[in-house]
Amino acid sequence: MDINRRTFALQMAGLAAAAAGIGTVEAAEHQHAVQLSADGWKLDADTKFRCGTCQFWGGMRKVADDKKQVVAVSLGWCNNPASPMYRALTAADHEMTKPGVWTKWGALS
Repeated sequence: MDINRRTFALQMAGLAAAAAGIGTVEAAEHQHAVQLSADGWKLDADTKFRCGTCQFWGGMRKVADDKKQVVAVSLGWCNNPASPMYRALTAADHEMTKPGVWTKWGALS
């Protein structure tokens, strides 16, 4: 079966409802930064060191109309060669603890 990143991301978006059961535990661990809703993971736009707000994260996401949140609806690939998670699939709320790896997503500037 040939699946590219785009196809995989689209399939994962279709599984967002199924992820709600898993994501509630993750959201509880990161209450200050992430909320899981029917729309996906919601992160404060000011949140640092989370994949969903990083320039190099390749998941399906958008900036909310109020510009205060990022809404991510899929898992995403890390595209930063300096990251230990490079080419790995991560959730939007995954925290990058290695200094100097996270870069603020340009759409949030």
